[in-house]
Parts: sequence; structure tokens; C-alpha cells
Amino acid sequence: MPSIPDRMTSNATNTDKNIVQRVDQVESRLVDLTNSLAGSVESPELHQYKAELLQRLRVIRDAMECERAQAESTRNQCEQITLERDTLQKQVQKLSYRIHHLQQHVTVQGL
Repeated sequence: MPSIPDRMTSNATNTDKNIVQRVDQVESRLVDLTNSLAGSVESPELHQYKAELLQRLRVIRDAMECERAQAESTRNQCEQITLERDTLQKQVQKLSYRIHHLQQHVTVQGL
């Protein structure tokens, strides 16, 4: 059995280890809390910067919406023009076919 001074030294060592561990835990919690608070507290300058940035982003979004509407309108016009072109090309082909046959009949009758 260890002597009383040895037991006291052993208990003191264990107590010192426990205190060191406890201090380390408290320090790590303080660091975590400090980091979490630093992220949630905004300075007035940061708040103003965020407000200005938000306003600029809204202006950009509105401009993009306007341009998107214009682009869609232009796309619709292009589709309509393409359909009209296709219709006109078909009419030209039909008329060219008729003219070609009329010319054949006119030359045959004229001989």
C-alpha cells in the first residue's frame, strides 16, 4: 500500500490533470462562443454595405427582367417572321410551278 505522501501526490497529480482538462474545455467553449458571436454581430458599416449591395442587386435583377422580356418579344417576332417566310416560299414554289406549266403549254400551242 502506498504511503500517505505518495497517495497525496497521486491525488494532486490527478487533480492537476482534471483542472488542466477543465480549463482546456472552457477555453475551447470560449473560442466557439466568440466565433459564433463575431459572425452574428454586424458593424454599422457592414450593415450599410449589405444594404447598398442589396439595392444594386435589385437594380440588376430588374434590368435583367426587362431584358428578358425584350428578348422573349424579339424571339416571338423572329418565330412569326420565320413562319411568314416559310409560307411565302411555299406560295412562290406553287406559282413557279404554275408559271412553268403555263409556259410549256403556251410554247406548245404556239408551234
